[in-house]
Amino acid sequence: MSGAPLRLERADDPRLAPYLELRARAQQPDPARFVAESEHAVVRLLASGLAVESVLVEPARAARLAALVPAGVPLYELEPALLSEVLGFPLTRGAAACARRPAPAPWPPAWLTERPRWRVLLAAGVADPVNVGLLCRNARAFGVDQLLLDRAAGDPLARRAIRASIGQVFALPWSRVADARAALAALRQRCPDAQVLAATLGPRALPLPRLTPPPRALLLVGQEEAGLDPALVAECDQEVTIPIDPAVDSLNVAAAAAVLLYALGR
Repeated sequence: MSGAPLRLERADDPRLAPYLELRARAQQPDPARFVAESEHAVVRLLASGLAVESVLVEPARAARLAALVPAGVPLYELEPALLSEVLGFPLTRGAAACARRPAPAPWPPAWLTERPRWRVLLAAGVADPVNVGLLCRNARAFGVDQLLLDRAAGDPLARRAIRASIGQVFALPWSRVADARAALAALRQRCPDAQVLAATLGPRALPLPRLTPPPRALLLVGQEEAGLDPALVAECDQEVTIPIDPAVDSLNVAAAAAVLLYALGR
């Protein structure tokens, strides 16, 4: 448990440097650390075991968070207006925390052949950090064992991704893969009986109600407008689609992933 919060009163206080103008710095993420904002995300970060460097909190939330902050981690108290000034946007759930970036999980992991049943989600080209965060939240909700992100996918530790995941990203093993096709090849070499399913709208796609969920499955989803690279789809065992009203072109990638992951959990 941390000691009493230390009150800060100036936006230019050097102890606040990691938090300054987060929105303006979104396109140039810090390679060594990240910032989570909103009380839900901060609470889950503090429970994750990741290396938290500092916590900011508004007075109304100070007592609750002080009980969760580990000893030795500074807890700074700021008035709501100052907290919003520091971050560069209005903060409605007044808390933020800075932590060291963890190392991504290895791919392929050893448990691919050890577990009789598993689920992996591979997001190819999903650049929007909000969608990445929602995929993290869905993955946690439906028991995904690991999330893979290709080089074009957004940062799961971006501020908006963390917020969209409500901090669930901190409990989800994830990996960045340089090439999605190479990642599938590594999967097949390690675990030949794994089934790779691609979410598509193609004419060969199996309607989801007819799918028999395989014990070991990797689900591949892509960016809504462009879809998946045909060369990547060709590497998959089965295309699968969600039947929807023909008046609707498609589902958002996060919504589609939620439906598909639920079905794979049957």
